Amino acid sequence: MYKDICPFCGVSLVGDKVWDHFYNISKDEAKADTEAAKYGATKEFGHWNRAIAIFDRQCKKTIALECPDCNMRWDK
Repeated sequence: MYKDICPFCGVSLVGDKVWDHFYNISKDEAKADTEAAKYGATKEFGHWNRAIAIFDRQCKKTIALECPDCNMRWDK
């Protein structure tokens, strides 16, 4: 599971609400509901995560996370 706080600089890694993102694009609540549901989100629940996933193609999995503010990495 992704952490909510960068262990190096302490910045919050909780991003914008998923539902709001799709509503701002479509201006249609039903479309926003449908698109947000694809990410397991609802109007009341679900945020993007700001952490950058570092993917290892050989292992075929995410091996680390990186903070978008301080650029430090930590093992997942």
